[in-house]
Parts: sequence; C-alpha cells; structure tokens
Amino acid sequence: MRRDLRGRVKRHVAAWRLSLLGQCQLRTPSGEPVNFATRKALALLAYLSLQQNRRASRERLAALFWPEGDPEQARLNLRKALSMIRAAKPAGEAPLIATEGELVGIPEGVLTTDVDELDRRLAQSPADALSTYAGPLLQDFSIRGAPDFDDWVLLQAQALHQRVVERVVQALDEALAGGASPEAAGETAQRLLALDPLNERAHRVVMRAQIRQGRRAAAVQHLRGLEDRLRRELGVEPDAATRNVLNERESPAAIAPVALEPGGRSSDEDAFRAPSRRRARLWAWLAPAIVLASVAAWAAWTWRPADPPELGELRSLASVRFDYFQPDLSPKGDFVAFSSRRRVPGNADIYIQSVAGAAPVRITTDPAVDENPAWSPDGAAIAFTRVEMAKGSPCRVIVVGIPRGRERAVGLCPGGVPSRLAWSADGRSFYLGGRAGVGRPRSLFRMDVATGEAIRVTTPPEGYWGDDEPVVSPDGRHVAFMRRVTWTSVGVFVLRTDNGEVRPLSEERARLWGLAWAPDGRGVFFSSNRRGDTGLWWLPLKGGEEPRRLAGGFQDVHAVSTARRANSLVFEALYNLSDLRVGRSGADRTGVPGLPPPQPGKSDWFPAVAPDGALAFVSDRSGSEQLWRFADGALDRLTDLPGITSQNPRWSPDGRQIAFVAVRDGRSSLYVVGRDGGPIRVLSSGAVEEGSPVWSADGRHIYFASRRSGAWRIWRTAADGTTPAEPVTGDGPRAVRLGPDGRSLFVVIDGRAGIWMADFAQGRVAGSWNLVEPTLASDDWMNWDVVGGALYYNRRSTDGSSGEVRRRDLASGEDGPAPGGGDVPMLASFAATPDGRLILTYRSGEMHLMSADLRGAGRGRR
Repeated sequence: MRRDLRGRVKRHVAAWRLSLLGQCQLRTPSGEPVNFATRKALALLAYLSLQQNRRASRERLAALFWPEGDPEQARLNLRKALSMIRAAKPAGEAPLIATEGELVGIPEGVLTTDVDELDRRLAQSPADALSTYAGPLLQDFSIRGAPDFDDWVLLQAQALHQRVVERVVQALDEALAGGASPEAAGETAQRLLALDPLNERAHRVVMRAQIRQGRRAAAVQHLRGLEDRLRRELGVEPDAATRNVLNERESPAAIAPVALEPGGRSSDEDAFRAPSRRRARLWAWLAPAIVLASVAAWAAWTWRPADPPELGELRSLASVRFDYFQPDLSPKGDFVAFSSRRRVPGNADIYIQSVAGAAPVRITTDPAVDENPAWSPDGAAIAFTRVEMAKGSPCRVIVVGIPRGRERAVGLCPGGVPSRLAWSADGRSFYLGGRAGVGRPRSLFRMDVATGEAIRVTTPPEGYWGDDEPVVSPDGRHVAFMRRVTWTSVGVFVLRTDNGEVRPLSEERARLWGLAWAPDGRGVFFSSNRRGDTGLWWLPLKGGEEPRRLAGGFQDVHAVSTARRANSLVFEALYNLSDLRVGRSGADRTGVPGLPPPQPGKSDWFPAVAPDGALAFVSDRSGSEQLWRFADGALDRLTDLPGITSQNPRWSPDGRQIAFVAVRDGRSSLYVVGRDGGPIRVLSSGAVEEGSPVWSADGRHIYFASRRSGAWRIWRTAADGTTPAEPVTGDGPRAVRLGPDGRSLFVVIDGRAGIWMADFAQGRVAGSWNLVEPTLASDDWMNWDVVGGALYYNRRSTDGSSGEVRRRDLASGEDGPAPGGGDVPMLASFAATPDGRLILTYRSGEMHLMSADLRGAGRGRR
C-alpha cells in the first residue's frame, strides 16, 4: 500500500479514531488506545485534524509547538514528534502521518474524529447533534511551552460551541415557523440552554413553544427569570427581540438584527434603538425594485466619465494628542466607531459616537489593545482586533453585538498581525491582512465569521512589503486594498470577489494612509502624499484616469471611512511635527543645546551620534528629507538628493563617514557620505527595501537589512564598495546591531517580538539565535540600539501608547530605565551617546476626527 497527503490508497483500510470533544484520545483502527510519551505528539495530531485539508507547513508547526527555541531546534523537535507518531502504527495498519516536502498532513480517509461526526449531524439533523456533543473541544487539554497552541484551542472551542448553538437554534426557529411540535422544539431548546444558559435565541424558542402550547403565563415567567439572571450575571437587560416575543402574533423564521439609530446625549441607552419591523418588511419588498432601477441607471450612464464627489462642510467630531482613531462609519452613516488609547489612560478600547454630536460610548473595557473596528453590514455588530501585549498573546479577531452584546472570539489574526478588517457584503466573512509565514510578504485573507478559518486570497510578488487595508465595495463585488512595495511606494489594487482577479487602479510612488469606497461604488477615496502634503484623493473604479484631489484646506489626511448606504465620510486629520531632544530624568527632556528648532510644519528625526558627539539626523527643513549634521555649534546639510526620502543614518567608528539609506520611486539604496559632505558613494542601488546599516568595528564593512532576496535578511558589503553584498543570516532578521567586541550579532526578527542574539565569527552567524530581550514589540523594530557595551531598548506600555527606554549592561546584566527615556512613541527612533545620554525624536501634534457630507457622489459628466 502507498499513501500520500492526498490520500491515494491502493486498498481499503480501517480508520484511526481521534476523540476531540471532552477528553482527547487517539485509538488505532482496531480500537486500542494510543498513549504518547509527550502530549505534543497528540496535540500535533489534534491540530492537523482540524486544519483545512488536514495539513500544515513544517515552519508553522515548529513555530506553534516550540516557539521559544531557535528555528533549527524547533524543526528537530518536530521531526522527533513525527517519528513518535509513526512508531505508534501497528503492523499492517495505515500510516497516520505523511509528508510532501515542507507539508505535513494526515492522509485522506485515515483518521476520523468526533468533530467530523458532529458536523455531519449538524448538517443533517441539528437537534440530534447534541447527543454527539460530548463536551467542549479539547477540554482541559494544554501543553507546556506552547501558548499559541493553547490560544488556538480556546478559539477553536469557542467557534465550535458557537457553531453548534447557532445551527441548532436556527433549525428550531425554522421548525417552529413550519408548524413543528412546540413540545419537541421546546425540549431541544432546553437541552441547548444546558450548554449555553444565556443564549437569548434559545430562550426565545422556548418562549415561543410555550405560547404555541397556550401557556403564555409560563412564557412571561420564563422571561422574568431570564431578566433576573442577565441582571445578576452580566448587568444587562434582555435584547428587544427577546422582550418582543410576548407581543408577536406569529412565530418568525428569523429575528431581525438590532441596528443603530441616532439618539440623544443623555445616556448610552438613549443613543440606540432598533428599527421597526414594518420598515424591515418594507425594505424587503422594495429591495428587488431598487436593484432593477439601479441596473437601469447604471446602463444609462456608464459611458460618462465620472466626476469626483465634492466634500461638504467639515465638522470636527473629536480631537486628541497623538492618538489614532481608525474610524469606521456605520452602514447608514449615523455613528462612527473608533479606537482610542487616551480616553482611558493605559487602555486601548473601542468607542461609538453619534455623528450628530453625542458623547462617545465605550464598547470594550478589556485591558488588552482593541483596535481596527469594523461595522457589520447590518449595523448589528462590530468586529475588531485584540492584542494582549502584557501577556504576549497572539492577535485575535473579536465580534461584539451593538449596543450591549457579548463578545465572541472568531479566530487568530493570520500570522499574528493586527490589520484593518472589512466585512463581506453578506456578513459571513471578513477580509484582513496577514502573513502566510515568517519573512513572507503580507497577503489578504478571508476569514469565516462562524469558524474563524482564514484563507489567503491575494499573493503579492516576493520582495514586496505586501497587501493590507482592505475595503469592500457596497455591492460586495470588489475589495480595494493597498499593495506596498515599501512603506513609501504603495499602489491601490482591486480584487474581484467572484473569481479572485487582481488588477491595479493606481500604482503610486508615494505613501498611502487611508482607503475607502465611494458610496455608489464607482470609485475609491485614498489619502496620499503624492503631491507633498498628505491630501484626500479620488480614483474611479474603471481605471485609466489620473487620481483627482478633492477640496483641501485641512491638515494631513490619514485613515478614511465612508458609509455603505449614505453619502457620508469621516477621516483623520493630523497636525504633526517632531524635533530632537536630550533626555534628562524621567520624562523630562530639552532641545539639543545650540540646535535651532525646525520651523512650524517641519520635522527632525532619525538621530545618530558620532564617537565625538557630532549629531547626524534626517530633516525636511529644506523642503525634502535630507541628511543633516550638527557639530561644534554649526548646522550643515550633507545631501541634496532630489526626490528622495532619507533614513537610518549611522556613523563609522572613526566618525569620518555616515552610512544611510535613501528611497526614490519606491526603491532603496545604501549610501555613504563624508562627515563634511562631498561626493556620495553608492553601495547598493534600487533594492526593494533596505535599512538598519551598521559598521563593523574596523570600519571595513557595513551590515544592513534587506529584502532583496524576497524576505528580510542581514547582508554585509565592503564599505568602500569594492565587493558585492552577501547574506550573513537566513530569512527573518530586519534590523541589526553588532556586539561591543564584534563577536555577537543582535537582530530583530520581522513580525516577532523581542531582540535576539547569536555568536558571530568571520562574517557568519555561528550557532543558534537566543532571545535576550522578549519585551520589545515587533512595531518597535527601530527603537533599540547597542552602544558602549549596553543594550538600549523600548519597553512598551500595556496599551502600546507609550514606551520607556531601558538600558542593560551586557557584561553585568544590570537592567533599568535609561535617564530621560520615558513616553517614547512607536517608530520614533532614538540614539544613545557614548556617555549614556539619549537623543530622542519628540513628537507633538493633534489628531482630529472629521466628518463631511459628500455631494455629487459618482455624478456623471457629459
């Protein structure tokens, strides 16, 4: 017999049996229990059995079950676990594990699980499925040293439990509407409530069954009991749909979702009310006619070039110092959801605010970082991402009912990366950005709302930063998104949801911040610095036209959102500047002595300090981002490169040269310039993205991070440009520093928290990577340094809003706050002087949340 991952079998064999509900247990085809020497072998089987096609990559399995060790050791541990599983096979039985290259999987037909049986019964006879649901998925099953697996188990268990409850209640609703026996329906619902005592849909089924039996008093008593329990355990009232069961004249097959309406300012309750059933029925009757009329209108004016919409009067909804709102408008444009870290200091939560001006209502209170809110198409729920930074837990996608619903974990963010979320038009899935593997470009994924399963739907070219910021068109046929070559070279692309076709709308060579559809679906808005300042632009869906700028007059535009069913728009408007300051004590800091501050609207950043104290930095004082030097009281511009963005300056050990990176037209180059300016030497030209240059101790080589091979790696090149660059690490590291003696290499790995170190000899990594500082957030990849025998790094607050620079002596291990290193924003670089002082990028400014009506959206032009 021969078998591969696709399960091609030469003869029929009995199947292995894996119990996942309640106690986890594996049995051979003959029924004998199998006990492994380590629980990770059993956990690996459980994980594979619940994956699509029952397969996963070796890289994913190694990182999931052995996250703390270096990658090579993790893969070795995986091979040992697979050998243990293979060794459990009795003679003559089918092998339980098969491999194909980098894939590990369970061949088709070899293994059955009780979850398979449960899903089959849910599809055929949901009420009978309860007898198969023996207990929560992998109940009390955990393993040491694999927190991501434990989180995965929790989310899978929640998703399965929710799937069972929803499917059974749906079947009961349908049965009652079809005239089924109220006794049978009520009995099944009571069994369901034993699993989910606070499920209001099940309570509604019980109450309807009681009313159908003529026992209205029992239904009233049941509602009173539910009210008491909800008040006692959750401090909330039953949904309006539950209370209205007593007033129904017929048993509906489905319950209309709660939507938001504008309300008063006096309380949270006044801000929300449900739409009437008459309105819902009227909409259902009118919808086909509206669709036909829309089709006719479309045919009449598709030949006309579309005029861009115009912005109406701008209204300020809120403002805050250095906070990003990430706004998302409700479908009718009457409410905006946003995230804030400043309203409750130390906590990033989701809020809702009426566009008419009511005070914000706080929706989430979890101590984790809640971001990226997205309204469901019916306005009944908000999805968002949650990251527990203090615990180091992976990013999750959460859905909460509005206004007073309970939270439900849907699934893990692909690759552990938080992303903007966009609901599909039917409300059954989200689109979001994520990573398919360490060091790989970001892609778009479609996540099933019911199961949490995420499927990749875009594949950007290798070497690109990747795809993110998805937004779904009002008709659900397209997903617009940003495809980033680098952070400074971003294009607007469109994905067709029916066939997966991807095409560009505009391949910009500039930064893009926000993206949103016009309400009529004929074009997209985006914010970009394509003409200097970051303005709001419009681009038609059909392509072939240059973007057109809308009316300006406000500050830099960042995130943008529009309503699905109204001509309304909200956006972030940022007034931002930064300068360089010297840290003193605590959060006290002053300007660099003698350095003139930049003019209003201009900024200094990316400081670097020479051995003699001279300061190099990037500034747009001259109108473009050039390299400057401040030494002996004199300020001089060292470069005048047209159309470039400079970053990451680094002094040579003798203080006579500066290496830096410059980006032009989306391509990075590595340069070296003398201390006093003069000719600029090009060490690399036109790579996709490069950064983090650092000199060797003898000044002969420069080490730097680059994605020229597709994934981030550390490379080495001769400082005089006489030899080509060569890689010194494998995939993953995106920032590098050398140890004090040049015998160790410190790196930050793309998409992973922490600072890692390995021995370094003769230009090569010698040995495995060791995690030396786990608290550095992945977004703080530039906020660390190794200077004068000490490691400086940023330790982020639990809500991620600010950080504290700390100093660790590499010889003694003594670790403590660095003087003046408090309250450092993410991606705000700093430099440490040889005597231990900090030069920090100090940011100031305000973010305003603005709203406006759209006039003439999608209007044709003769």
